[in-house]
Amino acid sequence: GAPLGSTRAQNVNAYTAGLTFSAYGFAVGGEFTWGSYNGSSVGRAAMNPGLDDSYHWIVGATYTMGPLLFGANFAQGVQDNGTQATSTGGVTTFRSLADRTHTIWGVGAVYTLAPGLALYAIYQNVNDENIPTGAPSDARYLARPANGATAGTTLASFDGSNTRTINVGMVGIRLAF
Repeated sequence: GAPLGSTRAQNVNAYTAGLTFSAYGFAVGGEFTWGSYNGSSVGRAAMNPGLDDSYHWIVGATYTMGPLLFGANFAQGVQDNGTQATSTGGVTTFRSLADRTHTIWGVGAVYTLAPGLALYAIYQNVNDENIPTGAPSDARYLARPANGATAGTTLASFDGSNTRTINVGMVGIRLAF
């Protein structure tokens, strides 16, 4: 985290480890990424001071049977929403807000018609939960911009809600040459 009283964003860093095993038409793999980063893409943006590290993990499997390939994946990503400070009667208490959690799963199939030509069908589900029970603040680290606003994190809002579900279905032809 950032030093006490700091309003400067943290340095961006991320680390990734992964493994893949394959045999007899099956392939299973996964990765784990962690570090001080913010946003949907690793290393895309710096976190505000006082926020804990982000992380995500993914596992997937495929099975190939002649020209037909089946696959599935499951993943989860977590980002810290910071803390909330509440002052009552001169006493300030701090409470950690619920983390933002992305849960993703999907299935798909590819049928190879000829080398470089394939038909595919894919379904992917994304559930983005960001439901803290109070407004974020960074009071634990006393990080206050000069304008008096609270630092911390900016909560996602999707048409007035802090949760969204995205369903993606694709059917197509892949031509690679």
